[in-house]
Amino acid sequence: MPIAYRRHLSDADHRRESALIAARTEFAEWGFHGATTAAIAKRADISHSYLYALFPSDRDAAKAYIAVSRLIDVAMAIQLPRELWPALPTG
Repeated sequence: MPIAYRRHLSDADHRRESALIAARTEFAEWGFHGATTAAIAKRADISHSYLYALFPSDRDAAKAYIAVSRLIDVAMAIQLPRELWPALPTG
């Protein structure tokens, strides 16, 4: 029988995950042109400057966003409990 485990994230990984999930939510609500980095940072409960430290360029942010969106979509589709979702990509 498989053993359930809970993944543990460092503070930095947790903030990165929060930022990506916040971005996904903002884009869903406002679209790519309406979402702002300030709103994403606020929703993720991180500073605007820390958001830029996590994702120095738009390209870095877009690649991470697309990767995490795919992971979340798959996890939701198979109804995987949140604590078993795979670790998010780091870059």
